[in-house]
Order: sequence, then structure tokens, then C-alpha cells
Amino acid sequence: MYNPNAIVYHKIFKRRTKPGFLVRRSFWQGYSKVVMEKLGGQTGEESNFLKYLLFNSIPRRIKKMVTGKEMTSNFLKLLAISGLTASVGLGYFYGRFLKTHDRY
Repeated sequence: MYNPNAIVYHKIFKRRTKPGFLVRRSFWQGYSKVVMEKLGGQTGEESNFLKYLLFNSIPRRIKKMVTGKEMTSNFLKLLAISGLTASVGLGYFYGRFLKTHDRY
């Protein structure tokens, strides 16, 4: 049942907010994209999100940094977005080109 007024609370364990966990999670997310592709899954949604990051979110944050609005906050967000997106890309590259055996 869909209820647009519903409020959902999620428990996020502290260890899942640490940079090391987020980088590992991002890497394996990239790897799982390759697995999904090989199983016939759709990847258009991910491509659209990557385009959004590259052409909307990142340039907007850079513009805010240049204009001096929330410079530190936007720098840290930009650093996180860039680093985690790179980690997803590395996981994808690993799964696509370096993984030598298939289990799926």
C-alpha cells in the first residue's frame, strides 16, 4: 500500500556511516552492476543518475564553492560524491574487465 504521508524510520548502524564502509559498499555496488547487466538487468536508471551527478549536482556544488556559499560544506560533499562515485566506477571496472571467473 502506498501512502505519501507515511513516515518511515530507518536504523542506521554507526559503522555504516564510516568512510571505509561507504567506500567498500560503493565498490561492491559497482561490481553488482556488472552482475545485473550479465543477468539481463536494466542499467538505464544508473546511467541517468550518473549524468545527473556529472552535469547537475557536481557543477552546482562547484559554483557554490566559487561564489563562497557554504564553501566547506560543499567541498566536503563534492569530495564525498566524487570519491564514492569513483569507487563505484572501480568496482564496475573490476567486475567488467579484471574478474576472470563467473559464478552467475
